Amino acid sequence: MNKNSELIKLIEKTALNFNFKKISFKKLQNGKVNNSFLINDDENKKKYILRINSLKSNKFNISRKNEIIILNAIKEYEIAPKIVFSDPQLKFLITEYIDGSVCSKKNFSLNDRAILKKIIEKYQKIEIGLPKFNYLKHIEKYQKIISQKSIIDNKLKKRLEKFYPHLESFQNKNWSPVLCHHDLNPSNIIKTDKGMKIIDWEFAGYGHPEYDLHCIGLIDKGDFFFNELINIINDLWHMINNN
Repeated sequence: MNKNSELIKLIEKTALNFNFKKISFKKLQNGKVNNSFLINDDENKKKYILRINSLKSNKFNISRKNEIIILNAIKEYEIAPKIVFSDPQLKFLITEYIDGSVCSKKNFSLNDRAILKKIIEKYQKIEIGLPKFNYLKHIEKYQKIISQKSIIDNKLKKRLEKFYPHLESFQNKNWSPVLCHHDLNPSNIIKTDKGMKIIDWEFAGYGHPEYDLHCIGLIDKGDFFFNELINIINDLWHMINNN
């Protein structure tokens, strides 16, 4: 069975009105966690994104259920791809295709930053019944998973030991959580004719209101704590992904 046949077999379960003789698939550059394909529906002149979720999702502390809740909560704000079909078993997801130009560090202008800041302020006001994101447990889980597969070098171990007291103090503070993307970088931002859109919400949760602002550089870069928090999460993620 070739790859197209496998994908058709997968989306046949969706009961979407596809003429399978007139659709084609194009494999996209892999995201951080999944395999994604562009679906070209030639008959209806539409495009979709089919994302096949990685078996590593749990290792990355990703809640597919929460992701669906979040995408449904923000759909009316026109800032993210709309869900076309969500697999009940959460093995794959089909969303609308966002047609536009992907941002990069080089072409992310001051005006783009101003627009994005307003979008962040908008989605942070959306109330979602999710628990407060626990950054301490998140990093501890990453460290545990890595330790099961390999030895954490002394430099990283000392770095974590030094950081954990600060992280525990931060987590126990009475900050009010807001909707947080948690992976906000230019490659997840697309400029379209209908405005700026943000993709890849799989790491999203109810997090700290400054996290996304630090991620994208819209707030003081000299903040040691947030710089270290973001860098440690990214470094540990890469270690898990490479195992």
